[in-house]
Amino acid sequence: MLKKSLNYVVGYWLIVLYLLGIYTSVHLYSGEQLLVPVFVAGIAGFLLLIKNHKRIRVRHVKAIGLIVTIAWLSVLFKGTDAFFIERVKGGIQMTYSILLAYGFFLEVSKWKKEQAAKLFYYACLLIIIGCALENYTSFKSLSDNFRYAVFHSGIYEALDRDIAFFGGERPKLFTSEPSHVSKFLLFSITLWLVLSLKKRKFYIKAILVSLTAAFVTGSPSLVLLIPISLIIAVYLEGNGFYPFLKRMSIRKFLLYFVFMLLMLGSLTVAVTTVLSGRLTAMIEGEGSTIIRVVAPPLITFDVLKEYPMWGAGITGKEMVADKVFYRLTDDFGLTYITDIEWATNMVTNAFWLHWIYLGLFGGILMVWAIYRLMKVLGVKHYLYCLFLILIFSQTMGGYVGARTWMILFGIFLTSVLIRNEHEISSHFVSGNPLRSRNN
Repeated sequence: MLKKSLNYVVGYWLIVLYLLGIYTSVHLYSGEQLLVPVFVAGIAGFLLLIKNHKRIRVRHVKAIGLIVTIAWLSVLFKGTDAFFIERVKGGIQMTYSILLAYGFFLEVSKWKKEQAAKLFYYACLLIIIGCALENYTSFKSLSDNFRYAVFHSGIYEALDRDIAFFGGERPKLFTSEPSHVSKFLLFSITLWLVLSLKKRKFYIKAILVSLTAAFVTGSPSLVLLIPISLIIAVYLEGNGFYPFLKRMSIRKFLLYFVFMLLMLGSLTVAVTTVLSGRLTAMIEGEGSTIIRVVAPPLITFDVLKEYPMWGAGITGKEMVADKVFYRLTDDFGLTYITDIEWATNMVTNAFWLHWIYLGLFGGILMVWAIYRLMKVLGVKHYLYCLFLILIFSQTMGGYVGARTWMILFGIFLTSVLIRNEHEISSHFVSGNPLRSRNN
């Protein structure tokens, strides 16, 4: 019993370290040369793999190997041109990110659903409290000192933009930019929502947490909790749209309806007050909205015309930088983008990066490979996972990074934990022995 408890405590703190490493995104450098991305998460992730080595299955390795192979094929099929080294670095980073996320999955997939729910609930509370302290107290100086001490580049400094759109500086809370805070908070709230849905008084708590999060972070991405809540209700709790309607009692329908109405109303209040400036800018086609939402599909079509089969290759941003530059400057008039090199990182939408990097053939192959991975990991709610991945991909600025793959494996994890709970419940109801199932 003591050994089991110690094993859980060690695993718990390794998961905390992994999540903290992803959240802060602190990299290891040698001078100006990047050596190890998210190195804190890297240490924790590989320790999790070692700790759970007995739970690694051949079918898992094959499925992950298939994803990695497709990524590397996209690198090799572009040949050894001037951007070959950058694509190789991208292939290495994607392999690294997937392995770390797999270690995260192996550990948490053996927890009880309630244990994982508490972890992400505490993460939500800590971020919300931290953001409030940074907004209203001198705690901000501690966060700023940390930021300037550990980050070599990429520190968000657009204070004028924050004041214009949000009425003040958005909290960065020990990260390099506000979007990292809001993305991790959206991820944490989502996992907490999924894993706590049947708890008493949960709905009121969920609305309060979501509304408070929107106010303290000033992030429009938290509005995505509305479609996320609907997807959870229909495709996770209801097992699909028609079964959801068929099995819906009047009491449950009213509960969901009131919850969605309150969630919509609460976040609408946040959008029309704290986020009103940002909403107006989005409607008017402000620069970041164009870069994240409007331009990526057009740039993708430009790339696919020239590289239809395998795209530009994993992280082949330099190869398509000219297309990005001319689209953003000529078509959308973003004249502050002054050179092609600056346009290299201007596509910040993981869904469209998937097709830019992999092309039509490689992209379809990768979708199939991810489906295979879901299947061998024990995922049962495929449409739920698909829709959540589509939503989160709109917020993710990278494709090969550790944050992106943490989110994917986190979504898979929720389905597996719910499946595990259903199997245990069925075991107690039927009285039949529950067969051991390793993931």
